Amino acid sequence: MRFLLSVLLFPVLAFSQSKVFSEHTLPIQHVSAFSLDNLGNIYAIHDGVIIKTDTAGNILHTFSNKTSGTFDIIDAGNPLRILAYSKEFSTVFFFDNKLALQSTVNLREQFFYDVSCVATSNSDGFWMYDNNQNKLFKYNYLLKNTAQSQPFNLLVSDALNITGITENDKWLICHNSGVGFMLFDRFGSYIKTWRAPQATAFMILENVMVYFEKGDLVFVDIALNSEIKRWSTGISNADDIQWFYNAFYILQRQQIEVLHGNP
Repeated sequence: MRFLLSVLLFPVLAFSQSKVFSEHTLPIQHVSAFSLDNLGNIYAIHDGVIIKTDTAGNILHTFSNKTSGTFDIIDAGNPLRILAYSKEFSTVFFFDNKLALQSTVNLREQFFYDVSCVATSNSDGFWMYDNNQNKLFKYNYLLKNTAQSQPFNLLVSDALNITGITENDKWLICHNSGVGFMLFDRFGSYIKTWRAPQATAFMILENVMVYFEKGDLVFVDIALNSEIKRWSTGISNADDIQWFYNAFYILQRQQIEVLHGNP
């Protein structure tokens, strides 16, 4: 689970150097989204197909179903219930760790017609953001609504373009693209906005948010509301960031780059 990954973050925060120690590219291409489980296995959307690979990029399992539509989001935060989302069909899919389909949730049947992003919750279920209502909703796996936020347009005066959600056992963060990050507690109560209009990807571990901005990984202590480090990557752009075993996995130009730090 994510708490195991968070334990591995602390060596990163102790890095005294600001440059990448080594870098290599995984042999899978045409990746539009990916996620890592607690063992470092990679779940990726590859040419519209969901694949599972080992840490070296060797394919272990695949899932392909023409009736499923195009997948947009993959989340392996719960390694026993891998989440994928198809905006085209407004459907959430759940898989086991061998990519065998367990269940699906048609969000239109739940009266949600414009959900921009979905993410696994650490505590039984998933979060989603509905553009029509401008709200976060949390549902458990029995499809019971267990939490929701206030409408975002009542919380902030910023333009809203929510493109990503992530959560741990302390925080929930939404990426408001072009503005920054809206920070909530794990129950969906709004706390503050961290301004980062040029951020393109982000992740969260313990009290630290890490996001990509103009070639740098920026580390922010959420509790202290303070930037604590910048790490130059040599990468021009990033669409997603993951972390496992002293390395950042960064999606750029539909390939996954692995960056190892210099402690």
